[in-house]
Amino acid sequence: MMNRAEKEAVIGEVKTNISKAKAIFLTNLVGIESNNANAIRKSVRDVKGKLMITKNSLFEIAAKGTDYEKLLVNLKGSSAVAFAYDDVAAVAKCLRDAGAEKELVTLRGGMLDGKLLNTNDIKQLASLPSKPQMLATLLATFMAPASSFVRVLDAVREKKEKEERIGILNIYTTFNNTVMNLTDLSGKTIAKFSGGQSTKQSRLKVRVKNKKLFFI
Repeated sequence: MMNRAEKEAVIGEVKTNISKAKAIFLTNLVGIESNNANAIRKSVRDVKGKLMITKNSLFEIAAKGTDYEKLLVNLKGSSAVAFAYDDVAAVAKCLRDAGAEKELVTLRGGMLDGKLLNTNDIKQLASLPSKPQMLATLLATFMAPASSFVRVLDAVREKKEKEERIGILNIYTTFNNTVMNLTDLSGKTIAKFSGGQSTKQSRLKVRVKNKKLFFI
C-alpha cells in the first residue's frame, strides 16, 4: 500500500504525462505475463508514448481540471493508461496489435482533441498511416514535380548534346599533305579531311554545332 508521499509522486507523474499528451487511451493489462506486459510497454515507448498502471483514484485526481477529466473519472476495474506524446496513430496501433495477440488486452476508450473515443474510433485511428509513412508520402508528392522537372532538363541536355559536340581537331602535316582529324573528347572520330600543303602542326579544341565548326 502506498503512503501519502508515494501517492503524491504518482499523481505528479500522471499530471506531467497528461500535460504532454496529444491523446490518451484506456486499456487493461491484468492477467498479462510480466514479459508480455513489458513488451507492450516497450512498443508504446518506441513510438514516443508511455503506458502507465496505477490506482484509478490517482488517475482521477491527476486529471481533475484537465481536458481528460471526463475520460479518467469513475474508472472501473484495473486500468492502464497509454499517453501518446507524438504519433497518436502509432500508439493506437500498438494497443490494437497487442489486443490482437493477447485477448486480455482490451481497448476501453480514449480521448483526442477533446473528443471521447470508443473502441471502433481507436481501431480506425490505428489503421491510419504512421507519422513516418505520412511524411514519406508527403515527400513523394512534393518530389514528383521536381522529378518531372529533372527529366525535362535531361531531355533538353540530351537534345543539346546531339546538336553540339566538343572535340579535338588534330592537324597533321607532311611535306605535301595535310590531314585534319576531328575527334570527340573520348577519341572517337567525328570527321576527317586531307589534302593540300601546310607547314603548321597543331591540336585545337573546337565546338561543332549544327554541322558548323567553331574554334574555342
